[in-house]
Amino acid sequence: MSNAIRHVFDKGYNRCILTGSDLPLLHSCAVDDAFNLLEKHDIVLCPTEDGGYYLIGMKQLCEEVFRLEEYGVSSVFEKTLAAAAKCGRTCAVGHNTMDIDEKEDLMKLQKMLAADSNLECKETRIVLKEIFLKRG
Repeated sequence: MSNAIRHVFDKGYNRCILTGSDLPLLHSCAVDDAFNLLEKHDIVLCPTEDGGYYLIGMKQLCEEVFRLEEYGVSSVFEKTLAAAAKCGRTCAVGHNTMDIDEKEDLMKLQKMLAADSNLECKETRIVLKEIFLKRG
């Protein structure tokens, strides 16, 4: 993640946002809001329901926030916030959403989509339908 952000800044950009790719319920407003938060803060983090984060944005690279001893645990978000504060960086918190890391996450998403027809995810609905039809 640090290298990806460094690459963007090396290209001359003055803000960078990096997101995960397992975010079926991510809305563009969350990304827009993250960029807006970077107007007044050094770093923006958007949490996931499992204690991690799905988006990190910066105005200047802060490698220290990526030097956690452990990823994939429920304290990653909080430890990243603490690392930013330790470096003297202001950090804003953006929108929360779910990510898909485990089978249970996918099952939860399927139930959410079945219960709420207003949720987007047209292509995700098609794939989930295929998966659950194959399973019987």
